[in-house]
Amino acid sequence: MDGRLQGLNFGNSRVLVSHLLFADDSFMFLFANRRNFEVSSNILRLYSAASGQLVNFDKSKICFGRDVASPLQHELAVMFGVRLVDCHDKYLGLPTFAGKCKWELFSFIKSRVWNKVKGWNFSLFSQAGKETLIKAVLQAIPSYAMSCFKMPKRMIKDIHRLISRFWWGSYASHKKIHWAK
Repeated sequence: MDGRLQGLNFGNSRVLVSHLLFADDSFMFLFANRRNFEVSSNILRLYSAASGQLVNFDKSKICFGRDVASPLQHELAVMFGVRLVDCHDKYLGLPTFAGKCKWELFSFIKSRVWNKVKGWNFSLFSQAGKETLIKAVLQAIPSYAMSCFKMPKRMIKDIHRLISRFWWGSYASHKKIHWAK
């Protein structure tokens, strides 16, 4: 190669990806060899010199595929100056890997909706105020995750139930009739 990074192929169409960038977050996908790590270290060094921005290696992590030998993993992590982890847990607030049990994976979304709802005193809001809060705040919470992943139907129903209770003014000790199903 001519000093370029050698990315990884993904999916059935074998799309070549070497990095994902969003604001100040970066994800790099490289073959685990010294040359790729030297090239990427050089790129980061040049970027830092040109922009004045520095990489926070204390917050940076690295993980490898199962075919990369453990000694090479440790060597490359030390060479790059980052912490070695088994798997990255989140990127941009969402899990990087979604297995079969999506309920546990996305339970934080239901918790965020519940924390918003329980913090609001529904009797202080008019119907228009409740509608605005539901549309602008509550429905926005799961929308990013739902644009990336298919959420379990049970999770969607539970979130809908929380929003309905807020709309109709129900709470634990006093349940009101929900006029629309």
